[in-house]
Amino acid sequence: MRQCPVAFPVCNNLILAASMLGVAEAFRLGEALGVDLKLLNDVVNASSGRCWSAEQYNPAPGIVATSPASRAYSGGFSVDLIVKDLLLCKGAFEAQSLKCPVTDAVLTMFRRVSDKGHRHLDIGCAFLYNT
Repeated sequence: MRQCPVAFPVCNNLILAASMLGVAEAFRLGEALGVDLKLLNDVVNASSGRCWSAEQYNPAPGIVATSPASRAYSGGFSVDLIVKDLLLCKGAFEAQSLKCPVTDAVLTMFRRVSDKGHRHLDIGCAFLYNT
C-alpha cells in the first residue's frame, strides 16, 4: 500500500484543531461558572478529557506557562496555518467522497476567529471567543 506523506500531518492537525476548540470551549464554560481554571486543568488532565491541548498547550492564559496563551497568543501555530490545513483536510475528504461535518464545523469556527483579525495569533486564541 502506498502511503501519502501529507496525510499524517493533515490528519494530526484536524485532531489538534478539534481538540483545541473543545478545550477552549470547556475552559470558557468553566470560567463563566466561576471555576478555578488551574483546578479545572488538574481535574481534566487526571480524567478522560486529558489531551495535549489541555495538558501541554492549554488555551486559557496562565494555566501552562510555556503555552502561547501565557504570551498573549504570540508564537505557536497560527490560525492561518490551521485554516490552511483544514482546507487541505476538507479537500482530501471530498476527493475520497467522504463527509466531514466535524472538519466543516472546526473550519467555520477558525475562519470566524481569523475574520476577527486574529489570523496570525496562535490557535489557542479561540479561547477568547464564543464562536
